[in-house]
Amino acid sequence: MSAEINSEVLTILRPLGITRVLTIDTEFRLDENFRQHVVCIVAREHPGGRTCRIWLDDDPRQAFQLPRDKTTLWVSYVATAELRSMLALGHPLPDRVLDLYVENRWLHNFQESNDERNQKKQEKFFGLLATLRRPAVNGSAPRKRMKCVS
Repeated sequence: MSAEINSEVLTILRPLGITRVLTIDTEFRLDENFRQHVVCIVAREHPGGRTCRIWLDDDPRQAFQLPRDKTTLWVSYVATAELRSMLALGHPLPDRVLDLYVENRWLHNFQESNDERNQKKQEKFFGLLATLRRPAVNGSAPRKRMKCVS
């Protein structure tokens, strides 16, 4: 964020009690039981521009602390991943989170009317039916339907 944008954003957020914005991203892997193992965390603080890079692949229990009080807003894209990472590490969750994925979906859905969305759903549905009814490629005979045996 540039200093100009930084001050404009904080001017909007200050009446809400927010004095710091933390953009955060985590990288993780899932084990065979789908448990999350955090590899690294990157957080950038606004204002100030301080960046914190924490590598956890060698020592997953490395001590670190990110601000998470009511004056700090965590911003992330698909924030559930970052929140799950914090839980996997045994850290408390932040008080305020802004998920840009949710905001992005809202903006895209808001721009279409209900009629446009319904039309797209119908096109997708009937396009799927047309695909399923289409004869086999290269003139070969259509496949026989499979019978389910219980």
